[in-house]
Amino acid sequence: MVPMIAPTWIYAARALNTWNSAGSAPPAAGAVGLRSFDVRLPDHDELERVLARVSTAGLVTETFDGATVVRDPSGNAVLLRSA
Repeated sequence: MVPMIAPTWIYAARALNTWNSAGSAPPAAGAVGLRSFDVRLPDHDELERVLARVSTAGLVTETFDGATVVRDPSGNAVLLRSA
């Protein structure tokens, strides 16, 4: 699921661009690039629904700064929290 992003957030939209990198290794330490981004869900109930899907998928989670963190295949942190 890709979060809805306002069209005026051009830089955020560009950060979500998908590169043809399936199966590639994570970026080298110190490399320039995206490290994390927040997904703010409308309320706690929606956050719980997303976390249930994360659990069903067997993804490893961690907690950081009040958010539940999952990592994409490149190791970028996706911080899930309610608004």
